[in-house]
Amino acid sequence: MFVRGEIPIVASDHAPHADWEKDKSYDDAPPGIVGLETTAPLLLTLWRRGFVDLGTVMRAIQERPAKFLGLTAGIRQGSCADLAIVNTKARHRIEPEKFRSKAKFSPFKGFEVDVAVVATILHGRLAYLSEEYIDDATRKSLESLLAH
Repeated sequence: MFVRGEIPIVASDHAPHADWEKDKSYDDAPPGIVGLETTAPLLLTLWRRGFVDLGTVMRAIQERPAKFLGLTAGIRQGSCADLAIVNTKARHRIEPEKFRSKAKFSPFKGFEVDVAVVATILHGRLAYLSEEYIDDATRKSLESLLAH
């Protein structure tokens, strides 16, 4: 179902190929680009800049993909948390050379975004923590909260 003004679903093609794998002719190079480290910051920047409302972004990247895959979306008491924590004031440029992925390139290189993912929690455990966009007190609080 598509409603004018809505984004039905967003999926990321995280294809983390090394430079040498992509340094081939078009027909011989593996397809895809890195999306894991850019999708959320790019879409949330659209929200921060007033191009789309936050509900539209969340439905497109969380609720509808979960429904499509037959998963339960959202956080429920007693279930393990899968979530991302973002800093909505962390203005920075996308720098592929700093990606944690093995791919160090992006068509969004140099694009300025207004948010940063500062932590990712998978199955109730801290899976990613960015030292760049959070202060020591927040980091310690997150680690303490998730240590149980």
